[in-house]
Amino acid sequence: MSFVIVNNNLLPRTDVLREIFYTLQNNEDFINFGKYKVIIVSAIVDGGFAETSFHHNVYIDNNTTFENYLDKVKDYIETTYGEYGYNIDIIPTFKVRVFNMDLIKNKNIKITKNATTNTTQLTKKVNSRNYSTTSHTNNKVIKPKSYQDVMIGMENKFMTMDIETVNTSHKNNSQTPIAITLCNESNNKLLFLPNNESRLVSNINDKSLWNDFFNYLLNVSEIGINYIFVHNLGSFDGYFIFKAISQLYHPCQIKTMIDHHNRFIKISLKLEEHNKEFIWIDSYRIFPVSLNDLCKQFKIEGKLNDYNPDYNDVNKLLCPNSDKLLNEFKNYSLQDSQALYDCLKIAQLLYITNYKVDITSIVSSPSLSLKIFIQQFLNSDISILKGSVDRFIRKSYFGGHTDIYKKYIKKGKYYDINSLYPFAMLKPMPNQLRQIHKNMDNINLNDFFGFIKCEIITPDNILKPILPYKDINSNRTIYPIGHWTGIYFSEELKAVSKWGYQIKLLEGYEFDKVDLFTDYVNHFYNIKKIASKNSPQRFIAKMHLNTLYGIFGRKLDQIQTINIFNKDLYYYISTKFIKSIITINEDISTLLIHNNVNVNLINDLNLTLESNYSSFELQVKSNVAIASAVTSYARIHMIPFILHPGTVYTDTNSIFTETELPLDQINKELGSMKDELDGLFIEEGYFLDIKKYGYYYFDYNKNKIECSIISGIPRNTIPFNDRIKLSKGETLFRDLNNRFFKSFKDLNINIKSVTVTITQTNKKLIDKNNYYHPFIINHNKQINKNINKLLNINKLLNKIMLNFKFYINDIYYIYF
Repeated sequence: MSFVIVNNNLLPRTDVLREIFYTLQNNEDFINFGKYKVIIVSAIVDGGFAETSFHHNVYIDNNTTFENYLDKVKDYIETTYGEYGYNIDIIPTFKVRVFNMDLIKNKNIKITKNATTNTTQLTKKVNSRNYSTTSHTNNKVIKPKSYQDVMIGMENKFMTMDIETVNTSHKNNSQTPIAITLCNESNNKLLFLPNNESRLVSNINDKSLWNDFFNYLLNVSEIGINYIFVHNLGSFDGYFIFKAISQLYHPCQIKTMIDHHNRFIKISLKLEEHNKEFIWIDSYRIFPVSLNDLCKQFKIEGKLNDYNPDYNDVNKLLCPNSDKLLNEFKNYSLQDSQALYDCLKIAQLLYITNYKVDITSIVSSPSLSLKIFIQQFLNSDISILKGSVDRFIRKSYFGGHTDIYKKYIKKGKYYDINSLYPFAMLKPMPNQLRQIHKNMDNINLNDFFGFIKCEIITPDNILKPILPYKDINSNRTIYPIGHWTGIYFSEELKAVSKWGYQIKLLEGYEFDKVDLFTDYVNHFYNIKKIASKNSPQRFIAKMHLNTLYGIFGRKLDQIQTINIFNKDLYYYISTKFIKSIITINEDISTLLIHNNVNVNLINDLNLTLESNYSSFELQVKSNVAIASAVTSYARIHMIPFILHPGTVYTDTNSIFTETELPLDQINKELGSMKDELDGLFIEEGYFLDIKKYGYYYFDYNKNKIECSIISGIPRNTIPFNDRIKLSKGETLFRDLNNRFFKSFKDLNINIKSVTVTITQTNKKLIDKNNYYHPFIINHNKQINKNINKLLNINKLLNKIMLNFKFYINDIYYIYF
C-alpha cells in the first residue's frame, strides 16, 4: 500500500512528520491493512521527477504514539537536495510505502549471500533471542603505508566511456541511450542505434544497443579487472549502465557503491564464466570539473564543436534527410570518450611519477588525497573512532560560517580567505581518545582539548553571533543568540568565550594533540604558489589542498545497492536499513541500504536473524574528530573578519563589507585575505538571504559587471533590477530550459523546461536601517524575535475532516 501526501501548508520537517503520522493513524485503510506494519517515507521533489529517501523503514502499529515514532526517525531524517545540490527546506510531496508485517513478526529469518571477505562470526543477544550474523574486522587505526613501487609501464590499463541520449517521448522528455562510445589506448569505438538501414523512431531499442555494447566489451577487454572511467557516472551515465546490467545479468554479479545523495560512485559487473570483471568509476568525482575544463587543465584539444540541441530530437536526428546532422552527432559522440581518455592518461602518468599512485585504485579526489597522504606524509597512526564516539562528536561537525547581517550596501568590498581549510589544517588535531568525562564540574575549559557537550548562554546584545546551532526542524545550521545545549570542539568554545559567551561544561571526550597535516599542506601549497596559473600541477595542488580533510568526516553507515529477488523483499525490509526500493522487473528489485543491521526493527518484530551480512559498519577510514576540528578552526579564523564593523554577509571563507580591511590583512599568504575585485568597489549590493544576493561593479574598462547568486538558479542570470524587486517583496518567475530530472525509483532521466518561483524567504527580522537581527534560541526552542506567534501551526486533528482523498492503482493521495 502507498500513500502520496501533499504538503500544501508547506510545513517544516517535524511538523510534517506529525501530519503524516496522524493522517495514517486516522485512515481506515491504513488501520485495517495489518496489525503490524513497516513504513518507508520518501520525499518527492524537482516537480515530481525525483524521489529520495526521507527516512528509512520503521515499525509502526495502530497503538504507536507520535512521540515513539518521532524518537525512531528523528536522528535518521535525510537531508533533501535539489538538482543543483542545494538543501530543500520545505518538501512539497511525500510518498509513504506501507508493508504488512503480520506474517513476518516472531519469525526466524535467514538471508544468505556469497561469503564476504574480511569478516568474523559474531553472535549477540537481541530482545532475548539469538541473533547471529557477521562483523567486518576493524583495524581501529589508519596506519602509515609504504607505497607500492608503481612505475611507468606497470600502470593499469583503462577505458573511457560516454553515453549520448535522445528524447524518445515528447510527452515526458524521457531520455533513451542512442549511442555509446568506448575508448582505449588503441581504439575509439562508436555503437549506434538504429542502424543505417533503418531510421524509424520505433526502432529505438536501447536493450539491443546494450547487447551490442557488452558483446563488444567482452571482445576487447582483458582477462581480470577492466577499469572504465565515465565522466558523470554518478548523476547521468550510471543510471543507464546500472539499469542495463540489472536487466541483463544476475543480481549476484552486480555490486555498486552509492553516496548519500544517491549518486553512483562505482558499479561492478563480475562475469566469472569469462574470468573478467568490469568496474565503472566516475572520473568527475576524481577531477570535479567539466570535461571541457579538464581538457584545458591538461592541455588536451577536447571537443571540436559545441552541442547542438537538435541532437536530442530523435525525429530530426533520424529523418531521411538528416545525414549531415547524423554524421555531426556521431563525430561529437566520439570526441568525449577520446578527450577523457587523453586527459586521464596524462593524469595517471603524472600521479605515478610524483606519488606512486595509480588513479585506477581510487574513486574520488578525497580518496586520492588520502592515499597520497598515507603513503607520503603520515608519520603516526590515526585512530578510527568507535560508533558511539563517532555519534557524539558528529554533532559538533558543522560546515562553514554563513550568515547575513545587512540588506543593502553601496561602495562595498568583497574579500576571500586564501586557502582557509588548508590553513586550519596546520593547527593541532585531535587523534587518540584519552578519556571520557561524564561529569566536568572540576574541569577548566582552558585545560581541555577535545569535544564537549555544554550549555550555552550568549550575550543578549550581539548582532553577529559566532557559534553555530543545528535547527532540527529545518535541518539548517543557524547562528542564534539565547540559551541552548550543544556539542562543540573545545577550541571553538575557548574562542567564543572571549566574546562574552557563557559556557557550562556537561560531558566531554578528551583527545591528545598531534600535528598531522603540516608537511602535506606545505608541499601542495608551495606547488600552487610557483606553478603557472593554468598548469595541471597547479590544478592538482589546489584540488588536494581542499579535499583531504573532508574524508575524515565520512559517515560509518555507508550505502550500497543490492539486487534481490522480489520474493525476498520482506526479509530485507524487516532486518536492514532501507533507503529506497527500485523495481527492475517483476522478479528483481534494487535496494539502497545501509550496511548495518536494523537492530531496533528486529526487536520490534521479535525476530531471530541468521545472516552472513555485516552487522556493524564497514571499516571506513575516517575520524570525524579531525574533520570537525578543521571546520571549527576555519570558523575561529573567520571570527575577527565577521565581527569587522563593516561586514554585511559571510559565506564560509568570504565576506562582503561596507568598509575596507586594513592593508596588512591583505596578501597572498596562507590564511590571509585577498581582494576578489582587485581594488575595485561594489557599487550596489542586495543581500536577501543565505546564498541569495547580488551586486554590480565597473571593471577597469568601465564595463558594468552584474553578479547574482540564488540557490537553484544558474549564476549571474538575475538582473540587478530584479534584485531590487525581490528586496521589495515581489515575486519573480524564471523559465529554466533543459533541466535534468533524475529518478532513482525507476532509473530514468527526463529533460524538461520548468518555471521556477523566486521569492525573499529570509525569516530574520530587519530594522529600518536594513540590519538583520539574529534568531533567538530559548532552551532548544527556536523563536524569531517578536514573530513567534506567526509560527503557530494548526494541529492536524482540528482539520482531519477537511482532508481531500482519492486513490489510483492502490496509491492514496491526501492533501492538507
